[in-house]
Amino acid sequence: MYSDYPVFRVGNQRVITMDNFEALGRYITASEQAQQFARERNGHLSQIKKQVERVGGGGSGYKPSGGTSIAYDFDPSLILEPLEKAKEAHQNMIAAINEANAHHEACGKPKLELWPMPTYY
Repeated sequence: MYSDYPVFRVGNQRVITMDNFEALGRYITASEQAQQFARERNGHLSQIKKQVERVGGGGSGYKPSGGTSIAYDFDPSLILEPLEKAKEAHQNMIAAINEANAHHEACGKPKLELWPMPTYY
């Protein structure tokens, strides 16, 4: 894609020429968008976590005792709606990462990556 542009090196360092600034601008814009989508996704996941902790008894709030109550009431929409929003934000984040990575070589910036999802057993 950028094979026609002159590439200069000083030692092992790639020097950005005027032709590389378009790629740099696209990389930076997409990187910033990816970070914004990640914050948005994490906010939705945090809402889900709060709801699960409340219903599952993991929170530190008031817990009724005695009587005939056996569990907290549960409204699945309080989890499903933010889950759909988190899914959409995650997909947008992946698209922004892919856009940034399409330009990383041309502007000499590192390829963006995701950390692997932690697994707890």
